[in-house]
Amino acid sequence: MKMSEKNPQIACVVMASGEGKRFGPQRGGKLLAPLGGMAVLARVLQVLPAEEFCEMVVVTRWPAVEALCRNLQIPCVRHDGALRSDTIRAGLCAVTAGSRGASNGLIGRDVQSNLDKSGNLNETDNQHNPDACLFVAGDQPLLTEESVRKMLQVWEKAWKQAQGSAKEQCFGNENAGKCVVCRLGWKQEGGNPILFPAAMFDALCALEGNRGGASLLRDEAARGAGMQVLVVEAGSPYELMDVDTPEALAELEAVCEGAIIGRPCDRRRI
Repeated sequence: MKMSEKNPQIACVVMASGEGKRFGPQRGGKLLAPLGGMAVLARVLQVLPAEEFCEMVVVTRWPAVEALCRNLQIPCVRHDGALRSDTIRAGLCAVTAGSRGASNGLIGRDVQSNLDKSGNLNETDNQHNPDACLFVAGDQPLLTEESVRKMLQVWEKAWKQAQGSAKEQCFGNENAGKCVVCRLGWKQEGGNPILFPAAMFDALCALEGNRGGASLLRDEAARGAGMQVLVVEAGSPYELMDVDTPEALAELEAVCEGAIIGRPCDRRRI
């Protein structure tokens, strides 16, 4: 089967705007909670292969998260929206404008100054056109680099096959490979992260309220239009577990050998 030689450009948005009401009174506190001597969000960031992404950005509402990203030299953008759909829009704005371009090279600068009143990027901004975007939850600390890389490889292979062979153009000649979605899962039940193709960016930006990208995958109309969802098996169910409560954090501490402050999490035990 002939495959396209072009390598797709994949962006990455780390969702770190959750208020975490069930975790405690400090807004966004679960993202900074220590797990084996390292903040939950930092654990997520350390497993993301930045060299594989054309753009990578953390999206948050919290100054403390922005400060953490600045210390780690990770691009971070701030926004004021209280809903999950607001975070998705802010993230897509950042990676399609270029997080470095949107921030004028300064880590952590608020990109809202680069948006007009309708939420669109100003014409003067540096435009990027990623073929897909990986959305990662900032409170999923036992996610592994191996799983992330596997997701990228599986999606890229499907994308190249659809791009490179007319016989495999299941979605029509003009849309070949554009509706392939990839998500991490356990026993074929999908979870996060989720990798969306650029053809779905408009639908993601049109989400309202507290709906996330996963809601699009439950849309039977979208499935009828030719969406293909590839589920990549995680190495462990704990990779998909997020930190919503102190009890959840304690469970992950029990799994992670790094419960002693200052020791790294031994992912071989996951």
